[in-house]
Amino acid sequence: EPFHGIVTDGNMPRIDGIGVIKELCRLEIAHDLLVVMYTAGDRDYRRDAVRAGAERVFEKPHDLPMLVEFLQHNLRSTP
Repeated sequence: EPFHGIVTDGNMPRIDGIGVIKELCRLEIAHDLLVVMYTAGDRDYRRDAVRAGAERVFEKPHDLPMLVEFLQHNLRSTP
């Protein structure tokens, strides 16, 4: 079953969320996906995630309802 989006954390054991996003872009996978980050990272880290290719970045834990709403809205129209 194909998938239409990826939600990545910012802080993970082997590669951080920005590294994941850069790798998705390098492999040209991100072009067809909704790429979103959910992180406790600071403002600079969130800005860097957008520069790397994230569609949106949501701050843990405060933005969880907004993340869910964003995914529901943006993935609803996906075939």
